[in-house]
Amino acid sequence: MTVTSSNTDPRSAGAQEDSLGSIVRLIYVSIANADLNADDVVHILDNAKRRNEVNGLTGMLLFDEGQFWQVLEGEALFVQRTYERICLDKRHTNITTLSFEENIEPKFKDFSMGHPVDLTMIHEPVLSETLKSAGDSDKDAAKTASDKILRGFQSGGKWRGLLT
Repeated sequence: MTVTSSNTDPRSAGAQEDSLGSIVRLIYVSIANADLNADDVVHILDNAKRRNEVNGLTGMLLFDEGQFWQVLEGEALFVQRTYERICLDKRHTNITTLSFEENIEPKFKDFSMGHPVDLTMIHEPVLSETLKSAGDSDKDAAKTASDKILRGFQSGGKWRGLLT
């Protein structure tokens, strides 16, 4: 089941009380505050890796031209708690849930938080343009772009080699 929502509450995006033990995938986009710098982004990534390892979460993070795109995978309860904490973080705004899927096979098992080597700039023009589309206010266009990014980074995808 995939639910697209502009609401930042993961429970409204599909995480129900009775499915908190299932493996889920949540994808969201957000806009970084103007004063966020490269060191801040690296700090966010380092903290995410540490916390994700403790909570058994996997996923990936992209950041380009002031926009975040993130995938979180793991037990529903831990994904929900992590997303709630992310939504309270004042370093970004316009947090938008793009999709929430239950009972999934994780696509990023090898990454507590995969990311491109140069986290602060994507050097792949098609990916950069697709990432911009994922933040589009047209929800169908954003979902299509997000699905393309997900496919491109999954095992065997054309952008998987960019992850570290």
